[in-house]
Amino acid sequence: MARKTKNKNAGNPGQNASSNTNPVLICGIDQNKASIDLLFYLPRSLIDEVVNYVKEIRRTRVLGELYTIFTWPYGDNNAFIYLKVPLPEPLNKRYKRWRKVITSVVTTQLIKLGRRLRNTKNTPLIIGIERLTKIHMERKIDFLRYRQIYNLLAKPTTHINTIKIPIPIEEDGKIKYIMYDIEIRKENHDYYYIAETNPRWTSSLCGLDLWLHGKTTPATKLTHRLVRCGIDEVIDRDFNAAMVIAYITGLAYLAIKRYIANPARGGEGPWAPSPGPTHPGLGRRMMKAGNNNVPDVAVRYTASAA
Repeated sequence: MARKTKNKNAGNPGQNASSNTNPVLICGIDQNKASIDLLFYLPRSLIDEVVNYVKEIRRTRVLGELYTIFTWPYGDNNAFIYLKVPLPEPLNKRYKRWRKVITSVVTTQLIKLGRRLRNTKNTPLIIGIERLTKIHMERKIDFLRYRQIYNLLAKPTTHINTIKIPIPIEEDGKIKYIMYDIEIRKENHDYYYIAETNPRWTSSLCGLDLWLHGKTTPATKLTHRLVRCGIDEVIDRDFNAAMVIAYITGLAYLAIKRYIANPARGGEGPWAPSPGPTHPGLGRRMMKAGNNNVPDVAVRYTASAA
């Protein structure tokens, strides 16, 4: 019989959600022609782990001195860490080879971070990545480079299921919802999980609004890869996209955390730091939006594994 965990924030992401059991590390990855952008959302107790991840990359000497990293608090117990890894240009043979090395190091060290967290702290790593198969030409991303990141992450994984996540957008005083199809995959040794999302609007929504208010507004594109958010802040476009991907990944985690805690019995998942303030209407019922026949997460995994 599955163990029931009482929590006032059950199924409802809130900034003050309890984290009295194992925490979780959420990572959103945005890929573009000029850089790889990673945004980590984590409890402050795991900051040293992510800092060590950056140090491991630096030891390989692929970062140089051009990378960007900064940390800022979120709530009482949580924080963000943002890492921007620039990719060399122009795209001649030598620079393509160097881009491949950078991409490989960043990804493999992330896998090692997930393995270390699982083995030493029993902490799951949830990685959010865009599904860029059909729009890599528009993003000016070399398809093989995109597949390199995806293949390193997804090759040793098992598909769990595809879920739908609603994101509310406020425009002209009205609220509408964008549905994101999220494909959830599990690494075969439980070192990490992948939330692969469609890239629709990830660069055109205000990531700051999402994390602060649980709903968002369209972001205005400016020159030099900058956007103006609905709260009148001008931020880096790639940083904004990484924030949106990380937020969606956090909501996907809420949908599968019962499975993560106990895939055999479908037990309650760890009540980890949740991905943002209360999301309007996003309870257990909203997790199944667009598909009223979706069974329990544990049942879905058993069916797909069979």
